[in-house]
Amino acid sequence: MNPVILPAGQLPQETIKAFRWQDNLVHRHLDWLSLEERLTQPLAFACTRDGVLRALLSAAADSPQAAWLRLFECGRGYPHAQAFSSLLQAALASLQEQEVPTLYSLAFSDWFRDLLLGNGFQETDQVISLQLTSPQAAFPVLPEGFTLHQTRRVDLPEVLALDQVSFTPEWRLSDRTLEMIYQNQHYGTVMTDGSRVIAYQSSSANFQGMHLNRLAVHPEYQGRGLGAIILQDLIAQAQAWSTAALSVNTQRENHASRKLYARLGFQPSGKPVPVFELGVIH
Repeated sequence: MNPVILPAGQLPQETIKAFRWQDNLVHRHLDWLSLEERLTQPLAFACTRDGVLRALLSAAADSPQAAWLRLFECGRGYPHAQAFSSLLQAALASLQEQEVPTLYSLAFSDWFRDLLLGNGFQETDQVISLQLTSPQAAFPVLPEGFTLHQTRRVDLPEVLALDQVSFTPEWRLSDRTLEMIYQNQHYGTVMTDGSRVIAYQSSSANFQGMHLNRLAVHPEYQGRGLGAIILQDLIAQAQAWSTAALSVNTQRENHASRKLYARLGFQPSGKPVPVFELGVIH
C-alpha cells in the first residue's frame, strides 16, 4: 500500500503521542511553542502507511516572507529519506499557496544535513554560540531623555513592531512567539527615547547560567552604543544573581552583533550550526 500524506491535525492526539514515545529518528528545531501546538497548525503533515503513522513534519511561517522547518520525525526502519521528501513536497505546496518565498532549516546532525542537501537546500549561514563567563558589570549610562525599564505586557505591540524592522524576514518573531518569550523570560528590558520603544532584550535562566534570547535596536538608533548599554544592564543583573555564565546565539554573517559581543568579552562556544534555505517560489 502506498504512503498517504495528510495534515497532522487530522490524526488523533493519542496516535501522535504513541508514535512520539517510540525510539524515532528526530530533528527538532529549538522553539518557544509546544510541539503539540505546532502539529495542529496548517503546515504540519503526517505520513501513514498501512494505516500506521510513520513520520511527521512541521513547518511554520512566522513571517510572510519566510518559514522554518520545525520538526521531522520518522520511525526507525522506515525509509526516512522517502518520508522526508514526500512530507516536504506537501509543505512546499502549502507554502506556495501562501506565497511564502523561502523555507529555512537548521541542521544539528549529519543525517538531517544530508536530507536537506538531497532535497535542494543550500547552506547560507551558520548559527554560532557565544559565552561570557563570570560576568562583570560596567554600569550603563543612558543618554539624556532615554529610559530603560523591565518589559511589561503593554510594551509588547511596540516590541513586536521593533522586532519586525530590526531583523531580516527569516529571523523575525510572530506575535505568538513573542508572547511565549515574554511569558518564559526571567529578565526582559525595553529602552525608549522618551516616546517610543527603540531597543529591547529578553533573557532566560538555565542550568548553565543565563541565555540572551533576543536583542534588537531600531535601525535608526544603531551605531550609537545603545546595544552595549542594554547588554551592560543585563550583565549587571546576571552579576547580581551570581550567574556563572551568560550565553547568546547569533549568525556568522551578522558582523555587527559579533563585534558588539566580542567587545563585551563574549567568546565562541560549541560547534556552529549550519543554516539552510530553499526557494519555494521560482
